[in-house]
Amino acid sequence: MKRLMGAVLALFCVSWPLHADTEVKSLPPIYSGKLLIASISWEGEGGVIPAESGLLWASRAGLHVEGFALANLLAGFRFGYRWHDNPASGIVSMPHAGFVTGYRIAIPSLFSVTPEAGFDYSAAIRGRDLAFHPEITAALRLSCSLVGRYYLTLSPTAAFPLMSDEKPRISVFLGSRKEIAVKGTVQSVRPSIQVGARYFSPDGDGSDDTLDILCETASPRSIRSWAVEIRDQQGNSRATYSGTKRIPARIRWDGNGQEHEPGERYTVFFSTIDHAGRTSGVQDTVMVDILLIEDGDRFKIRVPAIRFPPWSARLDGKGTELFAEHNRTVVRRIAQLFNRFPEYHLIIEGHANSEQWNDPAAYAKEQKDILIPLSLQRAESVRNALAREGIAASRMSVRGEGSGRPVVPFENREQAVQNRRVDFILEKRTSPQRE
Repeated sequence: MKRLMGAVLALFCVSWPLHADTEVKSLPPIYSGKLLIASISWEGEGGVIPAESGLLWASRAGLHVEGFALANLLAGFRFGYRWHDNPASGIVSMPHAGFVTGYRIAIPSLFSVTPEAGFDYSAAIRGRDLAFHPEITAALRLSCSLVGRYYLTLSPTAAFPLMSDEKPRISVFLGSRKEIAVKGTVQSVRPSIQVGARYFSPDGDGSDDTLDILCETASPRSIRSWAVEIRDQQGNSRATYSGTKRIPARIRWDGNGQEHEPGERYTVFFSTIDHAGRTSGVQDTVMVDILLIEDGDRFKIRVPAIRFPPWSARLDGKGTELFAEHNRTVVRRIAQLFNRFPEYHLIIEGHANSEQWNDPAAYAKEQKDILIPLSLQRAESVRNALAREGIAASRMSVRGEGSGRPVVPFENREQAVQNRRVDFILEKRTSPQRE
């Protein structure tokens, strides 16, 4: 018995740290990464088995990793040799190995407490007899920092045998633990984003009513958190999505019932923070498309404004260099939308802006002689452009409204330009028109 105790103490003492400068330092990784703690432990055990005589002695080693999933969460393997000095049956040798998991709770200053749970599997050797014994263990490991990353540990432990008649065991482990700090490399996230379509039209007509946002990364495991934000041209946030770790394969936005202006561009930002604290971000844009507003048995079409030079009905050519391409895009989109409604007729209304609005007599003359003819010409210009896109002239009619229905007060000189416009109305006919 004395020889056995001496061997256990010798094994324990050999592993005890003698110098303060023995901490292992890893080479700097390419990127500063998530902190991992690898620890090696040696422990000596002393205990009793209730209802049985004799004492229990043991020595074991362990290898643990901490911080791999959550900070302070640990898991590891342990193995060792146990002797039970039972006067009735002699010394029983029990080599054993097992798995343990726990969570370290730091206490200010030099101490920490770690609740642990594990599973051990031992082989009891009695002469030529061999029996296997699985057991569940529960322990509370108390650690005290010595020097560097060396710790003194004390672990009261209870073991509950499974599939045998043995009694539960109570013991105490005394030992040391050495930690090795490792920073795992965190690969660059390299995010990418793609919106599902060029246009977004949340009007409930069944076409482009939702915006699909596809977010991908080159290294998903490196992500600590992510965020997707949709902003309008004024920088106002329209929607925000965020989370930790895994990113949804698809984010779908329905507009949240908000007001949307045709022709306005939304910017979709996708940003990530990795486990090293680095931020990455990309962005994409989408334009609010034509919107259909149901009005009884007809639809009003809200479109990005078709622009005209002052006192002109030209869609392109001289004086339209800044917006000719914009006008062509809007006309093409209207033609595509109109083809989805073969049973409807398109009414094109031209409008103009008044310069004589503050003089009733001059305003009436301007309206009759200038603005109504001009607004009619603007409607006809749009009808001709739609005809070039393949829309039959028999499915369209034009009106000139002059300045009778302004959308901006005439006295607002900066915004009154919006009164130079063309409105579109889809009106249902009794039978589909043939092209």
